[in-house]
Amino acid sequence: MATMDLPHHFDFKVRTYEVDCFNNIKISSLQNYMQEAASQSADMLGFGYEQLHPQGKFWVLSRVIIKLNRTAAFGETVTVETWPKSHEKLQAFRDFRFKNAEGQVWGTATTSWLIIDEATLKPVAPGHVIAYTHTSGLGDAITVQPLKISVPEQKIALGKRTIVYSDLDVNHHVNNARYADILSDALPAEFFKKYFLSEIQINYLRELKLGDAITLWGSLPDSFPGSAVLDGVNQHEQKTFQARLMFT
Repeated sequence: MATMDLPHHFDFKVRTYEVDCFNNIKISSLQNYMQEAASQSADMLGFGYEQLHPQGKFWVLSRVIIKLNRTAAFGETVTVETWPKSHEKLQAFRDFRFKNAEGQVWGTATTSWLIIDEATLKPVAPGHVIAYTHTSGLGDAITVQPLKISVPEQKIALGKRTIVYSDLDVNHHVNNARYADILSDALPAEFFKKYFLSEIQINYLRELKLGDAITLWGSLPDSFPGSAVLDGVNQHEQKTFQARLMFT
């Protein structure tokens, strides 16, 4: 694959442990595919882990929107297309498309990323670190940017969660895909049995580390189609993430 032959394509075969009890691919599994594709694509373009780690810097996902018109089941092959499209101030944007074996697009995603300095734990403007962060002519997989989520005032407690060893990634904080599992576990299983999760947005506000305790608060839909809006608050009463899940 040519380095500049964008979009980059990566194939993933859905494994037994990557689907839920209804044989639908988990959002966390899809996000793991996205993370792997983004990592390899960034390395090929010269601003990935291999290039940033020696500089004491690393990428973190800031926000994500995923839109689906169907799902994938065990044994299917998912092709992930990805390309970096622009950067603005501290944010770098990357888009994705998901295709089946016949080349049909069944889902799209847009993401916002930050480059963090390991010494200061503060974001670094991507234009100062990488020489190439966008391409022309590929368009947008999703035209809107993942903006702030408005959480209703009337919320109910949906459970508590302590961050454990298996939640952590190589940067010693909760991996971005694990949030989708935490959110899914906080909702009634009936939602996933009766309805289709057609869209999810997650905004990552503050890192979660080993031993942190979070309380999930949410506003659930009165009818369907409808959205569930949730946020996670840590033991210091700080919001750590917000999410919106649309069920149809």
